[in-house]
Amino acid sequence: MMQDEVNKIVFNALADGREIWFPGVGSLVPEFRSAWRASARQLERPSRRIAFLLSEQRGVSVIDLIARAGACDVAAAEDIYSRWLDKARVEDGISIPGVGELNHRYFRLDSQLDAVLNPLGHDPLPLKRRYSRLPLYLGIALFCTAAVGCGCRSWAILKSRRSFPLPRSFHPSRQEPGAKLPKPPEVMPNPVR
Repeated sequence: MMQDEVNKIVFNALADGREIWFPGVGSLVPEFRSAWRASARQLERPSRRIAFLLSEQRGVSVIDLIARAGACDVAAAEDIYSRWLDKARVEDGISIPGVGELNHRYFRLDSQLDAVLNPLGHDPLPLKRRYSRLPLYLGIALFCTAAVGCGCRSWAILKSRRSFPLPRSFHPSRQEPGAKLPKPPEVMPNPVR
């Protein structure tokens, strides 16, 4: 197997969310970080990243992945792995094109794998400001209070403007023809001032 094919095997395994163990190096483990509030107006997106665990054996071995993909025995896969590891070594760690770089104890994702793991990117989401409904309720209460006040005032004005009741003795059916009508009071009281 060639260098690029082993890189693709590692890329596909990490993109599927599998843990990979590199014999003699350590393990690459996918981790999920949930969304969190960065500030009152920003929410960080949930994201997946790859953590490196030094000298810890977790997940499936790269040698086993090479043996399955290449349909070869384990001895041939070990030989392919050792050649691949020699070519992948750089002065300060291991570089896997399309996957990332392993520098001492830290793993830095390549942009290609990061785009597959986090298709929405890493930009924070702006949060919409939630408006309080208190001003709406105060406005409704003020309107209702004004409507009730205007209604009571109108009722009081109409009640005060009613004509004065006629005495019981004065009724058109009981009066003689040509009789005088009673005089209204000289001054009418004005309740509205």
